[in-house]
Amino acid sequence: TGFASLENILYLLTNGIEYAFLRAFFPVSSHALFGVIMGYYFGKAKVIDYHTNWNRIFAFLFPFLLHGVYNYILIGISSHWTYYLIPFMIILWLIALHRIKVANQVTFL
Repeated sequence: TGFASLENILYLLTNGIEYAFLRAFFPVSSHALFGVIMGYYFGKAKVIDYHTNWNRIFAFLFPFLLHGVYNYILIGISSHWTYYLIPFMIILWLIALHRIKVANQVTFL
C-alpha cells in the first residue's frame, strides 16, 4: 500500500540502507499475512449468513492484535528480537496458509 511504502522509505532514510533487507522481508510479508487474515473474515462475513457482525469484528480485531504483537517484539524487546520475531512469522504464515486452505474449500468450517 501507499502507507507501507512511505513508512519503509522514511525508515530507510532515517536508519540507513543496511536495514533494507530486514524491512523487505519482515514488514512486507507480515502486512500481507495480516491482510490474508483480514480478508478471510471479511469473506466469511460476506458469504455466510450467520455471525456476520462477529466476522467483521474479527476481520479488524485479529490483524490488529497480531500487529500489536509484531510491534511489541520489535519495540519492546531490544536484544535478541529475532529469536521472537522469526517464530512469530512462522506461526503467522501457518495461520494465513490455513485460512487460505479453509477459504478455498466449498464451505467455511
